[in-house]
Amino acid sequence: MTSRNRRKRRTQRQPTPHQVGAETTPPTLRREVDGTTLAQTRAPGEPAVIERVSARGAEYTHVRTIVVSVPPPLGIMFWTLFGAKSYRTVDKDISDRARAARTSEERDYAMALRWEFCLQVIRDLNNLPPTFKRRFQLLASQTGTRLVVYDISKRQPRVVEEQQIAHEIRTLGDKPVLWANLDVVSQATLALLWKYFPMRELLSWRPGRYWRTRRSPQGWPLIIRAIEMLYDYLLPFYQARRYTRRRSVGSDPRSQPLRRVRTRGDYPRDLLVDIAEILRVELAAAQGLAAAQVQAAIQRYLHRRRKQRRLKRPLGPDMFRDAS
Repeated sequence: MTSRNRRKRRTQRQPTPHQVGAETTPPTLRREVDGTTLAQTRAPGEPAVIERVSARGAEYTHVRTIVVSVPPPLGIMFWTLFGAKSYRTVDKDISDRARAARTSEERDYAMALRWEFCLQVIRDLNNLPPTFKRRFQLLASQTGTRLVVYDISKRQPRVVEEQQIAHEIRTLGDKPVLWANLDVVSQATLALLWKYFPMRELLSWRPGRYWRTRRSPQGWPLIIRAIEMLYDYLLPFYQARRYTRRRSVGSDPRSQPLRRVRTRGDYPRDLLVDIAEILRVELAAAQGLAAAQVQAAIQRYLHRRRKQRRLKRPLGPDMFRDAS
């Protein structure tokens, strides 16, 4: 190629002045998602992950609904305090603390543990399979606490039994205030649970049965259910690059030749990064969470479902259509 042709081609590559000024969107707000260039403006102070997730078509309100369903910090502290003990052992431990209490602070602490014990039991019972046709609900109001046992065997839930526990009137300084006696509410709650739910079976469980793994990943707190739910909801909105790798096929890997196996692409890199950032933004307990820890939790989740032959499940918006 002559020098004249090189100069001509170099001149053709340079943009014209009107082409340079045609770009009005800030480059920081332009990005490419699955081959499509998107330009959106982000509100000041809004995390970048909200824009990334919304641009793919996912509803961030659904994402926040999943995150809000995570047990509160007091529940996580309850798990940490009692470790891998069963409900039966925890119940005995709390009763021993209440009997040994000598000061008002120790009695209040034992009462708070008993109340958290009741909340943990309700969460686990309400996560029982649909074959169990009863659910328990706590409804708080300005006048008192309402305890309701529902029967969900029919299309319309039916109230089996309910109790209304009125707030007590106590004085704060020189003013009367309404106060919920957690000791009374806990006793009434446990009485209804023993009456209508399989408490004998539940006492052998660990608290947080549906939110904990048998073996927690190193460096990651006890909660992984939020990762699994976010993965199921966001997976249809992300494209994974499938690739082929060599692996042995057969019962004896040493005697079998290596074959090319095409993977399903279960772990899109962008999805793992976004799940980790969502949890870091929304949950104080998830600070320092890395994408590798998210992938480890998802690998255990998929392995468990394959072992149970339950890979078919609602994904994406179908999760919320079924719930409604």
